[in-house]
Amino acid sequence: MKNRLTHNLGLKILALLSATILWLIAVNINDPVDTVHFTVEVTLQNRDAMTSNNKMVEIQEGSNKIMVSVKGSRSVTDYLTEDSIVATADLKDLAESEILGEAQIPINVSTSRYSKQVEEVKSDTEFLTVNVEQLKKKQLVIETNVLGVPADGYITGTVSLDQTAIIVSGPQTVIDQIKKARIQPDVTGLIETQPIPCSIILMDANDNEIQNAYLTLSTKQINATVAILKLATVPLSPGITGEPLD
Repeated sequence: MKNRLTHNLGLKILALLSATILWLIAVNINDPVDTVHFTVEVTLQNRDAMTSNNKMVEIQEGSNKIMVSVKGSRSVTDYLTEDSIVATADLKDLAESEILGEAQIPINVSTSRYSKQVEEVKSDTEFLTVNVEQLKKKQLVIETNVLGVPADGYITGTVSLDQTAIIVSGPQTVIDQIKKARIQPDVTGLIETQPIPCSIILMDANDNEIQNAYLTLSTKQINATVAILKLATVPLSPGITGEPLD
């Protein structure tokens, strides 16, 4: 029995190696290794940790989109999509640091599907660059600027608001520029008093509008009720008193 097993052992080993190589070649032909690329957006984790430390991060629009490469068998990569890619940057360590201004956060990439089958997942960018600022809040009294004129025969009266102030929070450098909160109810053509939905406009000291994606308002819209008064024609009946001089 032993002789049968060891007979032509070298040839048997060579045959086994050849079969293995042929199998690998066949697999590689039928299911070759492929690399696919996806453009995905980095998700920030632990934003609450920043808020708890009175900080916030700003990301330049579009800069948090990265290219991710996934290497694996074509039978796996063919079924991957952008939704299969997970790209995250954790803010926890940054929140607990004293860093203000520009900072870099490591980016982690993985797949939500076939994670054990893919050979490699990597990003063309290792770090996400952000700007760290102090978080600041400010309360503003709402100003009113009525636009337009009501229908012929009507005039505007007093204006009442369903709330008279708002709270704005955001990056300190932006909050410090905001000096006014204004609404502009449009009464053009109105013939009766009614609530008018108005968006809040934030302005600097020179009445220039301030817009920033990182500003948060306690409310973005309020109702302004502008009294619309009808003009009345009152006939005049002159009354003469006294007597003319001689």
